[in-house]
Amino acid sequence: MAHKLDRPAKDIAIEDTTGSFIVSRQTELLLGHRYVFTLVRKPDTAPKRTFAVGGITDPQKHYYVPPDVTQLVDKLKHGKYCVLCGARQSGKSTMAMAVKRELSLDPDICVVYLDKVSVDKSWSRNRFWAALCDHLHGKCADLFPARLTGEECTDWSFRSLFLVKNLPIKVTLIIDEADALLSASPDCLDDFFSTLKGIRDDDDYNFNGVLLVGVETVKDLLEAQYLRRPEDAAELNRVYVPSSAPSLYSPFSYSFLSEPVRFLVGDVENLLQQAQADLQGVQIEIERIATSVIELTGGHKGIVGSCLDYLVDRELWTSRQWIEATDSFHLSTYVFGQQTYSKILSAFKKGATGRDFDLLLSFLKEDKRHCNDQMVILELRNLIAQGVLIAQEAKPDGYDVRISSPMLRSIILRRCVITSGSVDPPAQALRVDPLWVVFQAIRTLDGEALCRPECIKRTGELSKIKAVLTQAYPLVDAKLVPKAKIAAEYLDKRDTQERLDILVRNNDNFSKFGCELVVNDDVEGYVSKAERYAKQHSAQVFVINVTTEDSPILVVPEHGCVVFLSVQLFPSGNKTRAKVTMVETSDVRTDFELEMKNWDGKISFDYLV
Repeated sequence: MAHKLDRPAKDIAIEDTTGSFIVSRQTELLLGHRYVFTLVRKPDTAPKRTFAVGGITDPQKHYYVPPDVTQLVDKLKHGKYCVLCGARQSGKSTMAMAVKRELSLDPDICVVYLDKVSVDKSWSRNRFWAALCDHLHGKCADLFPARLTGEECTDWSFRSLFLVKNLPIKVTLIIDEADALLSASPDCLDDFFSTLKGIRDDDDYNFNGVLLVGVETVKDLLEAQYLRRPEDAAELNRVYVPSSAPSLYSPFSYSFLSEPVRFLVGDVENLLQQAQADLQGVQIEIERIATSVIELTGGHKGIVGSCLDYLVDRELWTSRQWIEATDSFHLSTYVFGQQTYSKILSAFKKGATGRDFDLLLSFLKEDKRHCNDQMVILELRNLIAQGVLIAQEAKPDGYDVRISSPMLRSIILRRCVITSGSVDPPAQALRVDPLWVVFQAIRTLDGEALCRPECIKRTGELSKIKAVLTQAYPLVDAKLVPKAKIAAEYLDKRDTQERLDILVRNNDNFSKFGCELVVNDDVEGYVSKAERYAKQHSAQVFVINVTTEDSPILVVPEHGCVVFLSVQLFPSGNKTRAKVTMVETSDVRTDFELEMKNWDGKISFDYLV
């Protein structure tokens, strides 16, 4: 019931209607009795503010870390044309509202904030300009009069609104979601930007700068990267890309470009301190939780807000409670179940079912990829704009590109479906045998590639185990958690938390088990970590060391739930065989001979959303 209501169990009162009393927790409910379930609110601990979950962060309603808008405000005060761009839910609109508040402190400037200016490619110039004039009137009727019924609207209609004789005060215009303007025809956009250029340095107008706010594709407006037809690009001998293509039209001439920065550990600590001050008698393990939140989200502001809202709602005050929550499916389901973030999953799914399938798959397999400027501008622009990827400039040139947050990467990996004809049927269809699963995954490793030292990489192990589970046990609801965390007791709060490569669990059909893949690197260190993982997750842990050496390292684990597997590969023509030595506690050793199978797994993201 608590799960269905999405509330902690202790926030639900169960009343026995026959005896009119509230039953205590752990009470066994009796057959034949009627019970009433009621949500219990706690006004004494209810916070005064909340964490922003999507949308604009309001410092009066939400816990708030002020963004640095000093440069933007200064440029706009001096009448400059500025741009603020970033991915979905990266804090752009929150920054824009902070700019508005700062500028509004100046009595000589009026700030007009336009949002959701919807346009269409089929619109005429008349309808385009009419829509802009109507938005101005709707936002500030005292300064901008309504159009007359049936009045023809042109660029002059827009210009005249800002004439000194018609407008008694300087106006700074903020256009949020400006990337929506890309839906207008190139003719309308050309008129619009030409008009802004014309009134910028003309003393006859009280127009004091403009701020365009939008996702990454708003940069297409900066260089006029919008075309009438693919043929126009062909004339310039360029590749036509619908959202990012060169153009003959006038660009938006700007003076300053700004982008929101991601949260750091100190910012999350600040937010948690604000929440703790509102919660009576609550002590939050702020430093460790803040470190974990940054590791989980990559500092993505919107996802951070959702995670902290989840933390307060479930009263996860200790780092152990928080780590257990992040290890479950409830947190990621909560975050990416919201409309804003489900759009990110939808954007990934759309790309993964099209021409970008292999490209996106490469980002899932690697922590980051180095991409050149042209690839980021032309091929990855939309994925960056939608918040699927994040690009950071790399020296001496190009960008390092990765999935925008570890949490996003994890939920994509959890929800993808992988099938393979290489998996043999198990002895029992409804009871998972962990050792059998691990051996099947080992058999389907790419032995030929692993035999070449330059090709040894720690990628693909997740897909192998998931394929075994989905193909061999279709009726078992096995849950696979990549990079499962443990709440390690570190002296330095900034230390990276340890993560088990893969954790597989299901409460009914098998006990939890995990895998840690090693490629002949600090084997003893990984076994020591595995012993900690086994204790923290209460799970059996297999340490799999893949090697091509003649005398592989064998380590005897000290914990009874840790099993060490040495996988020694031997190439033989077009096939590869493997000798697997299993070492358990008390130095119990068992040897197995395996013939490697070619991996024919196929990955589908059809069930992503």
